[in-house]
Amino acid sequence: NVDDTDTDEKMTFADLGLGPEVQQIVQRLGLTEPTKIQKKAIPNIISGTNTIIQAETGTGKTFTYLLPIINQVLKWKPQLDRRPNTPIALILVPTRELVLQVATEAKKLCNGLDIGIKTLISAHTKKMIQNPPVDDVDILIGTVGITSKLTTNRIYSLRQVRHTVLDEAHALFDETFELKLSIFLERINFGYRQAQLRKTHCSSQLTMASATMPEELPAYFSKIIDMPSLVKIQTENVHKVLVPQKFWRLGPDQKPHALLRFVKPRALRKEGTIIFSNSTATADWISIFLKEMNVNAVALSGDQPTEIRRNMYWDFRNGKVHILSATNSSARGLDTITVDCIINYDFPMDTADYIH
Repeated sequence: NVDDTDTDEKMTFADLGLGPEVQQIVQRLGLTEPTKIQKKAIPNIISGTNTIIQAETGTGKTFTYLLPIINQVLKWKPQLDRRPNTPIALILVPTRELVLQVATEAKKLCNGLDIGIKTLISAHTKKMIQNPPVDDVDILIGTVGITSKLTTNRIYSLRQVRHTVLDEAHALFDETFELKLSIFLERINFGYRQAQLRKTHCSSQLTMASATMPEELPAYFSKIIDMPSLVKIQTENVHKVLVPQKFWRLGPDQKPHALLRFVKPRALRKEGTIIFSNSTATADWISIFLKEMNVNAVALSGDQPTEIRRNMYWDFRNGKVHILSATNSSARGLDTITVDCIINYDFPMDTADYIH
């Protein structure tokens, strides 16, 4: 385990071991100094070490693994003899919205580079199997279910995957994904550490990122990777909730009125707000109730068709709508930089959901 108590020294991205092309990327984006988790984790990942990144929301975890992956792809791509639909890097996430979010960041970083990025979400799966796309794919980003299905049907090959990422890993360890994820990961050859003596590696590196991690990894990990090879890097604030919290004791009949009284002024001031609940039915009801009270809101849940979910999420992220009603699982890991207030309409079922 490595914490960040010794990462306050002044550093630049050039000090982290990134290649010149990746350094130019961060300069173009106006990034001058890496965050604490980036200072500690990026050199570790570049060295080929299997890494667990644990840091609070908003500390740059996505860039922490994307920058080394881009660095690796630029280095390995000319050396690998690959067929189409054979990615070098694979990023697995729990939700469709997170696929789009990670892909947006990856495409922003790879703008102008010869790196192919492909996203996999559940829409048009049958069509893809019947009429497979043929692409130069370097980085593949998808949910566990659709990625497993399309690789099982040999639309995409895992043969050349050299870096695998589990983003929002704690959510992926949920029993919802357990069987599919365990079977899927067994198909990838994970190494103890990427051998630096070879031009390219014959095994895959593993990186896991999350704000919360269980004390012990699921038992199936012992079958797919050498557990001592995993190095955990975390920030000093990872177990602290650093935002003001307020608890209102209300009966069921009091909650709707209290919610409306609190949310309506925020909507008028165009202040981003997320309302979490434990079920799809409650999330939908909240959205309908607020609309009837002339408060524009959208609902996000796993039961919605992909296109509808995508449109609602982007309306909220782009500021067209300022109130989002969602279940805990559907909004896990989403970029909520414009949000300064979270409402738990239902009390979360576990600590990890509350922290997220």
